[in-house]
Amino acid sequence: MADAPAAAAGKAGKGGLDFLTKKVGPLPMFVWLGAGLVIYLYFQRKQAKTTPAAGANQQTDPAGNVGSIDPATGYVYGTPEDTAALAAQNSGNSSDTGSSGSSGSTGSPKYADNNAWGIAAVNYLVGLGIDATTANQAIELYLSSQPLSTSQQGDVNLAIQALGPPPTLPGPVTGNPPPVTTPGHPINGGNPPHGPWKKTAPPPAGLVVAAKSSHSLRVKWNRSTGATGYHVLCTDQASKKVESEHDVSAATLTAVFSGLQPSHSYVVDVWALPRASGNGPHAQVSATLPRTG
Repeated sequence: MADAPAAAAGKAGKGGLDFLTKKVGPLPMFVWLGAGLVIYLYFQRKQAKTTPAAGANQQTDPAGNVGSIDPATGYVYGTPEDTAALAAQNSGNSSDTGSSGSSGSTGSPKYADNNAWGIAAVNYLVGLGIDATTANQAIELYLSSQPLSTSQQGDVNLAIQALGPPPTLPGPVTGNPPPVTTPGHPINGGNPPHGPWKKTAPPPAGLVVAAKSSHSLRVKWNRSTGATGYHVLCTDQASKKVESEHDVSAATLTAVFSGLQPSHSYVVDVWALPRASGNGPHAQVSATLPRTG
């Protein structure tokens, strides 16, 4: 009698798997289940190959999203923050193109006028290791639509690539620049290289400080009748050190001095060319630079 329950249990167990031998369509049930298992394992294996392991190449962006960072925005690719940042950049580039006719670098700062752009351009070139006088002459000639040498054009191109174009694009270059003569240094009272001037131009009027920052100074003046150019000089008022001395063309009525010291006072002298030997009549203005800004 004890074998009866065991036999009944064995029969019940066998009957519980009988459904596997039942046909579903042309094939038994166990064939369909086996095929489904094979397909499932195939897709699981394929997904494991294409999906990187947890933590591989994954980063967290400022918004808390985890994934691969888009270098153009700093957010994970495809996130709402990434999409919004790309849209904002595209909008900014479109407005730059419409206002100036040429798009500058992405996120380039805006300048109130060409004077502010010129100071920033000279400071940028000086930061690259270009001589302050060389950088100033290239930018001033460009802004006044004067012909540029190959080297000067290269310096201007560097500034435009970094800062974008100036707010008001200079007009086309016309004719050749007026000759610029180099007189003797007014500090030592030297004579011009070709002897004393036979005819001198009156000193420029209206010399004023147009702009200044903690490291730069810009001055401007009015045109002097008969001037063939101008000689400018910037001196540290306390140490008497000459920070910059150079000539500009007759069409250039401004000069920028960079690499100056915060809180220092400077004196700027401007002579109209041709001028008499020595110091001679000239215009002068002084300014104290701010500590910051």
